Amino acid sequence: MSTTTTNYSYIKPAVNSAVDEDTWGDSLNTNLDDLDGDMKTATDFVTASATTTYAGSTTDRNKLILCDATSGAFDVDLVSAVTAAAGFTVAIKKIDSSANGVTLDPNGSQTIDGDADYVLTEENQGVILVSDGSNWKILGFTADTAVTFAD
Repeated sequence: MSTTTTNYSYIKPAVNSAVDEDTWGDSLNTNLDDLDGDMKTATDFVTASATTTYAGSTTDRNKLILCDATSGAFDVDLVSAVTAAAGFTVAIKKIDSSANGVTLDPNGSQTIDGDADYVLTEENQGVILVSDGSNWKILGFTADTAVTFAD
């Protein structure tokens, strides 16, 4: 009977005898399990911390960068949107209550929704950026005020 992988339910063929097809099936099942784990890792958000200038890189894919500007304002230098490639997503959040800003700085002449930079000024203010292959686009952001939902 076939089984499925843990995270994305890839169907793994049944392996139940010592013939060549089952040797191939064992190898395929191992590869599907590895692919399943790799896909989960690639799509999970992980966190990083910054208290001074942060140099972005391609390892920031699906990363939440938590910025503490208590000791002073600083920049988050984004990886090139071209190098990152279309679909690359990164989130940046200011986590302190100081008046110091965190400036998101695109590479060279690249922009964030047409602007030369984007500044986080309030505690818990954050932004999710997605590369379109040339520049950065804001997918979402958190405001500096609480949101109240009606019943």
